[in-house]
Amino acid sequence: STYKITSPYVFSAYTYIKKKFEGIKRISEYESKTNYNRNFAPFYNYALTNQAREYGKFIMEYAQRKNIEHSIVDFMCGTGTLLKRFENEGWITTGVDLSSNMLEVAKQQLRHTPLFQEDVSLVKLNRRFGLAVSTADAVN
Repeated sequence: STYKITSPYVFSAYTYIKKKFEGIKRISEYESKTNYNRNFAPFYNYALTNQAREYGKFIMEYAQRKNIEHSIVDFMCGTGTLLKRFENEGWITTGVDLSSNMLEVAKQQLRHTPLFQEDVSLVKLNRRFGLAVSTADAVN
């Protein structure tokens, strides 16, 4: 059967990753997943973070209306786009994600944010936060 790609983001991701693997004839499932994850994180940061920016705006406005303590933890923070907004505003920020590849990209754009590679259902943080968030499709 034939599938029609309707999202420009899906098509772009497919094209981006396909180009990375041109000329590779056969790779193991492990290598395939590792390379996909390694290559997907920079693409994700480049093309799929507008939603995080919009959520950041909404969350910031909410926090200001409710006079919430200026600290936030982002569970499944991905490449850190949402946290970057809060870090730039002087908030205490913390990120948790299972993907080392996503966190590598996050480290490049976050200067003062501790990042933890951990399953969010198991992580133990030694502090309380004014806000705890998990945005987009992080929880499915």
